[in-house]
Amino acid sequence: MKRKIVPSVVKQLNKNFPEIFLEDLRSDEEFLYLCWLNELCNAGYVSNAWYESETFELYSGYDKMYEEVKKTKTNIKTETLVRRTVYTPDFKVEWMPEALDIFYCDVVSPKKITHNVKPMYHVGDKFMTYVEVKADHNQNNSTSYSQVKMNWLFATQGVYINLVKVPELFKKVFCPDEFFYTEKTRSRRQLSFKVKTLSEFLELRLK
Repeated sequence: MKRKIVPSVVKQLNKNFPEIFLEDLRSDEEFLYLCWLNELCNAGYVSNAWYESETFELYSGYDKMYEEVKKTKTNIKTETLVRRTVYTPDFKVEWMPEALDIFYCDVVSPKKITHNVKPMYHVGDKFMTYVEVKADHNQNNSTSYSQVKMNWLFATQGVYINLVKVPELFKKVFCPDEFFYTEKTRSRRQLSFKVKTLSEFLELRLK
């Protein structure tokens, strides 16, 4: 990530999410999503967030034994046929109860939580969600690759991963202030879609 970040933004993010080191973020999309969470934290909807804090083992791998025959003895050794498969979500987010049915919904909720096939909320369990952040464009088919692991994790361990695309999320919900500035020069960004602030979104959502 090569974004120029003003000190006031750094200070705010460090205050709300002390366990996240901004230099660890791998993309501009991840940083902007964190800014989105930051505004929700300031408004009392998010309690905390962590970056790449938990790794799930999907498959332990498969090692096969074989015989290494020498002149004087035979050694039993192992070789790996299938490598161990793990998955690490980008973010783990803890929500406040106030976020229920506005930004968060439990995976076992009796309510309908999808719209046009996609969830209307961050879906999780006991106010905790896991999030994979991607750009809107599917670069090198990375979204499809991640989706296979996400489905695998839910099928085997019941852990739901939210696929969040940036800036698609901002178009549907609200834009964090940081999104209005370009990455390097911090000039005002020209947006091709109608934007809502958090307060404007809440005004519409809570009517």
